[in-house]
Amino acid sequence: MRFAAGTLLSRVTGMLRESAVAHVFGASAVYEAFLVAYRIPNLLRDMLAEGALGGAFTKVYSSVSHEDPEAGRRLLRDSLWLTLNIGIIVSALGMIFAPELVGLMTLMDGGQAQGPQFLADATALTRWMFPTILLSSLGAVAAGVLHQRGYFFWSALTPTTFNVANIFGAVVLGQWLRNTEPAWLQSAISDPGVAGLTFGVLGGGLLQLVWELGRIWRPVLKGSGRGLKLLPWSPEVRKVVLLMSPMVIAASAPQINTLINTNFATALGPGAVAWLNYAFRLWQLPVGLFSVAVGAAVLPALSRSLTASKKVITADVSREFQGAIELVLWLMMPCAVFLHANALEVVQLLYQQGRFSMHDSLATASALVAYNTGLLAYGLIKVFTSFYYALERTKFAMMVSMFGIAVNYIANIFLVQRFGHEGLALTSAITLTVNVLLLMLGLKGSGIAVAWRKLATTCGLLIVGAFAAWGCGQLLRSAWHPAEAAHKMDLAFFLAFQGVIVILVYGVLGMRRMGLGPKAAWAMVRRRARRSK
Repeated sequence: MRFAAGTLLSRVTGMLRESAVAHVFGASAVYEAFLVAYRIPNLLRDMLAEGALGGAFTKVYSSVSHEDPEAGRRLLRDSLWLTLNIGIIVSALGMIFAPELVGLMTLMDGGQAQGPQFLADATALTRWMFPTILLSSLGAVAAGVLHQRGYFFWSALTPTTFNVANIFGAVVLGQWLRNTEPAWLQSAISDPGVAGLTFGVLGGGLLQLVWELGRIWRPVLKGSGRGLKLLPWSPEVRKVVLLMSPMVIAASAPQINTLINTNFATALGPGAVAWLNYAFRLWQLPVGLFSVAVGAAVLPALSRSLTASKKVITADVSREFQGAIELVLWLMMPCAVFLHANALEVVQLLYQQGRFSMHDSLATASALVAYNTGLLAYGLIKVFTSFYYALERTKFAMMVSMFGIAVNYIANIFLVQRFGHEGLALTSAITLTVNVLLLMLGLKGSGIAVAWRKLATTCGLLIVGAFAAWGCGQLLRSAWHPAEAAHKMDLAFFLAFQGVIVILVYGVLGMRRMGLGPKAAWAMVRRRARRSK
C-alpha cells in the first residue's frame, strides 16, 4: 500500500507537471523542439537504463548480497563506477552528434514541415539534455539497491522530485530567464522559457539521483570508494552485462516504434508532436496507476505458482493467470469508458489555459480518443509479458514485439495520410492490440486452462456496464451542458459526477459478478483495507 501511495503521488505530480507545461508553452514550435530533443536520450534511457540495466543489476545484486553482503557492496561500487564512465562517454557522443540524431527523428521530410528554427532549437536542446542518460543510468543502479533492501516507498517517490523540479523549471526559472535574457542563452536557444524547462529536467534528474543515493549511502556505500579500477570488470559485473543483452533486444521494439512515430509526427507539421504527447500522457495514467494494483495483487502470486510448479502449468497457475486478466479488464474498462465519453472535458480541465487554446484541446482530445481504443490491450500487455518471462519463453515475446514494429510502420503509412495525428494515435492502439492477440494465440499448447465461459461472462458484464455508464453519462451531459462551462470548477464537478456514475455502474456489476450483496461487499473491502495496513 505504501508503494502504491508513493506511485499515486508521483502520477498526480506528473499530471500537475503536464498541466503547468501546457499553460506555459501550449503546443508551440519551441516546445515541440524540446519534446523531440528530450525523446532522443529518453529512448536510450528506456531501453538501457530503466529497463535492461535496472532489471539485470537488481537480479544479480539481490543474489550476491544475500550470500555475501560485502561482495554486494563491491558489485554496487563497481557498477556505479562503470556506469559513470560509460555514461560520460555516451553523453559526450550525444552532444557531438546532436545534429545527426535530430536528423534521425526527422528523416521523412528532413524537418521541412517544422522549419529551420525547429531544427536549430532541437539540436541545441539535445546537447543540453543528453546528460540525463548518465543521471538515469546511475539512478537505475541505485533503485535496484532500494528494491533489494525493501525501500519501495522511497523508490516510488523519486519521480515526484523530478516532477516538482520540472514544474519549477517551467514556471519559475523559465519566467526568470525570459525577464533577464542572458546573452549566452540567446545565442543557444530561441526561447529562454524552454531553457528553464530544460534546466528543470536536468535538475530533476540530479535530485532523483541524490534522493536515491542518500538512502543507501550510509548503510551500503560509505567508505567503499577506495581501490576503484578504471575499468571494473569483475565476474559479477560481467554477469550483469550478459543479463542486459536480451533485455536490451526486448526493450528495443517500443523504442523503434517511438522513433518511427516521431518521424511521422514531425512530418505532419506544427502541433502534432505536442498534441500526441499531451494525449499519450493522459492515456498512460490509468495503466501507470492500476498496473501497481495488478503487480501487487496478482502477478507475485502467479510467479510463486510457476516457481512452485517448476514452470509446469498447473490449475493454480491457470487460475492466477486468469485472475490477472480479469483484474486488468475490470480496472481498465471503466477508465476506457470514462475517457472515451469525456475526452474533451478532461483535456480542457487539465491543459486548457495560458497558451493552450481550444484548438489544442480539440486536437489533443481527438488523439486521446484514438489512443483510448487500445487501453485494454495496453493494460493486458503487462500480464502477458510477465507470464512469458516467468515461463522463460522470452524468444516468443521478443518475436511478437519485433513483428509489432512492422505492424506499426504499415499502419502509419495507411492511417496517417488519411487521419493525420489521430491516425498515429490509432496506430499505437492497433499495434498493442495485435501484440496482445498474438501473445494470446501463443498460449495454445502451453497448458493454460482458461475458463472461457467465466471470461465471456466477465466481458459481457463489462460491455453492459459500458453502455449503461455511457447512457447515464449522456443524460447528465444533456442536463449539465459542460461545453458552456465558464470555469474549471464546473468542469471538475461535471467530471466528478461522471466518474461517480462509472464507479457505481461497475461497482454494481462487480458485486453481481462475485455474487455479493452491498453489506458483504463492504465487509470484504474493509477486510482488505485492514490487511493492507
